[in-house]
Amino acid sequence: MKISVKGRTKLIATLEGYTSKTRLHLALDKAGTIVEAAAKENISRGMPDWKPLKPGTIKKKGSSKPLVDTGIMLNSITHKIEGDYCKVGAFGIAYAVYQEFGAPKANIPPRPFLRPALLESKKKINAVFQKAVKGRP
Repeated sequence: MKISVKGRTKLIATLEGYTSKTRLHLALDKAGTIVEAAAKENISRGMPDWKPLKPGTIKKKGSSKPLVDTGIMLNSITHKIEGDYCKVGAFGIAYAVYQEFGAPKANIPPRPFLRPALLESKKKINAVFQKAVKGRP
């Protein structure tokens, strides 16, 4: 998942007055931290629209919480800055995409955690960039 800023060119031009785009990168880092935390919270608490686990799956894993088993995917969620973008995801976890979007052939329903994290974080992210443009941390 990638965080894109509307009016990015104008924002970059505004922030470039600061050495090496530091303000932009600090704002991207804060935005990534916000979405990362929201995604982890979504997995930990579950989402109301997620399809429940089947009884056999619950018995096998000993829990009825979808997406929580070993904690590997949850603990892999992070963000990284690449150029003028911030990417948030479960990097290195191949099955995360199947959890997010589902895999009908494997009978895995979608249980999105990243997309809702971004959507529910939009106001906070906007505030971060507003402060960055004004030169405040």
